[in-house]
Amino acid sequence: MQPVKKMTKGKETSSINKDGSAAGTKDVKSSPDGKDKTELDIAREEVASLKCQLRKETDELCEEKDKHLYLQAEFDNAEKRRAKVWESQRKRMQADVVFAFLPLVDSFIPAVKKAEEGAYKDVKQLGEGLKSLKRQLDTILNGLNVTPIDIVNVPFDYNLHEVMQSQTRSDLPDDTVLSIIQVGWKLGADIIRPAKVVVSKKPAPLVPVPTPVAEQDTQPVPSESDSNNSTGQTGEKPESEQNDDFSN
Repeated sequence: MQPVKKMTKGKETSSINKDGSAAGTKDVKSSPDGKDKTELDIAREEVASLKCQLRKETDELCEEKDKHLYLQAEFDNAEKRRAKVWESQRKRMQADVVFAFLPLVDSFIPAVKKAEEGAYKDVKQLGEGLKSLKRQLDTILNGLNVTPIDIVNVPFDYNLHEVMQSQTRSDLPDDTVLSIIQVGWKLGADIIRPAKVVVSKKPAPLVPVPTPVAEQDTQPVPSESDSNNSTGQTGEKPESEQNDDFSN
């Protein structure tokens, strides 16, 4: 006989069989309206939940993408503004440098014109004019915080100097700057161009040359064979004696 089934909320419970054995129980999910859900209904609900989650994640991804594009556009605009400002500053600095040298140019052009016209009567007058231009140039460079590297008789510094030649000097330490081939320049504390210099080198130490030993006047002692060869005495008889023996 079939067991009598008894319905309960959330579970389907079997009553005791007629023979006294207990019937098994089986979990059953119920819908809000009290109807039992099948496996297909459960799968549909899971698919719908996954779709909802996917839409949510897609919306968040689109939102993050929009933020990224916005930040990228802001960064590009900032780079363009920075490049524009730097270009404007560079042109301004160039204009300032040119403007600083204009007084020297205004003095140099008439000096060249006078030299072409023969206004300088002697070399001394020409030298005085060049010295005046040099003083004006030094004033402009000092105003731009540009200083020369032209000091001699100082130790060589690889940050300031570039060795071009060396001279043997016994009265100075090694690597002392003797002369300037090309003046170097500094802008503030920064090196624009190192100076090309001539440095000193100590002479190499003299190596003593060993004196040759005097040769002794010794005559070689003649050997016995040499003495026999010199006197013509050998162990063999002379040819005449050998002939006498054969004749006898």
